[in-house]
Amino acid sequence: MSTEPTTTIFRWNKNLRNILIYFFSSGFSRSIPFFLLPLLTRVLSPTDFGILGLTTVFAGLALRFITFNAPGYIFAHYFKYSKEEMNHRLSVVLNLSVYMAIILTLVVSLIYLFKDAGYYLPLWTLLLIITIAYTQDMLNIAQTINQIETRIARYVTYEILTALLIGGLVVLLVIVLGMKWEGRFLAGFGGYGLIGGAALIYLIRSRAITVTYDSATLKDYLRFSLPAVPHTMGLWALNSIARLFLVKYVSLEEAGYFQVAFQLLMVLALFYDALFKVWNPYFYRHAALADEDEQVKIKVVQYSYAVMAFVVVLALCYLAVAQIIIRIFVYEKYARSGEYLFWLILGLGAFGFTRVFAGYLYHTRKTVLLGMIALVSAVINVALAFILFNSNGPIGVAQATSLSFLILTIMTIYFAVRVYPMPWLHPLRKNTHSIERETNGT
Repeated sequence: MSTEPTTTIFRWNKNLRNILIYFFSSGFSRSIPFFLLPLLTRVLSPTDFGILGLTTVFAGLALRFITFNAPGYIFAHYFKYSKEEMNHRLSVVLNLSVYMAIILTLVVSLIYLFKDAGYYLPLWTLLLIITIAYTQDMLNIAQTINQIETRIARYVTYEILTALLIGGLVVLLVIVLGMKWEGRFLAGFGGYGLIGGAALIYLIRSRAITVTYDSATLKDYLRFSLPAVPHTMGLWALNSIARLFLVKYVSLEEAGYFQVAFQLLMVLALFYDALFKVWNPYFYRHAALADEDEQVKIKVVQYSYAVMAFVVVLALCYLAVAQIIIRIFVYEKYARSGEYLFWLILGLGAFGFTRVFAGYLYHTRKTVLLGMIALVSAVINVALAFILFNSNGPIGVAQATSLSFLILTIMTIYFAVRVYPMPWLHPLRKNTHSIERETNGT
């Protein structure tokens, strides 16, 4: 008697359980800043939100400079080496992050001292942004390992503690003490600093991390990661161009409306994050097997279609309730943020497809292609921003962002299908054959 159906059901139940745990964990952590929005939109001005948007933009840039896509490297290599070898490689990665953070601190300080280039941000903010980026990198690495090893309890603990700490500090600094954007910014620094520091200590102790230099391992890491830098920078640009554009050509206040819409978008993002936290370990674990087994390829394709179906359904559901959420959770003076939110939802939905197909390019180490795709999309985004801004006003910048993510998705799918052939039409053929058998049977 075959146990395949029972095994399949067990795997589905286990995956569903993991999705639900990740969802409720992400939902709780994201709900704290989300439920603080009614208070923050009453206390903070659109200009405050505009400045906070800039801190988010520069924090993303600093993170990409420091990390070189360490989580992607860990995902792609974790199952290829022994635990001891992987710990050694982690030591090299973590040491490089420290050096890059120090270099970035020196560069930013020198630039700021010789030229006031803070872009509305004081030097102390920029230096704390670098610290936030480094501790967030440590937290991301620890959480990546927790995902791969399915250590869900530890993952949830890190995520919830970070959210609780940041939320508590926001209430203390902004609501109680009356600080403006500085209070919200310092709350993020405190949360990521403490939990990211704890994650670093855990990595050092549990993974036998040491101060080490291994040129062969470092070269392997850079060969994998440096070609991905254009990709991560391109994605940073796609997420940042709109805010920088609005600050430069409209005002900090207008950028604040966009920032509120961007924060509302995080409701949909948490659903996607929960989905891909389960999908990524599954994909990379089975991609290695799929190289030699056609049946595994078919299973991976079927799950890929299921993930993409979830992406579409979630985006449509959020579009249906977005305006209701704005009326409930955002103070009335920010109502126009809803115009931006519509286009941002479409862009994030398109990016959900990108995340599915990008895994195939990571698996085949075609990170150069990912970089080219992202950079081309970012350049197109800039061009579209000018064109649509001139024709449609500020909302045209959000439209440009959405269209650029769609272009990114189309190019990623095209190259993924060409580089790593998979039986994408197999489910369609299977359904066609089933229909033919039913027809012949009748």
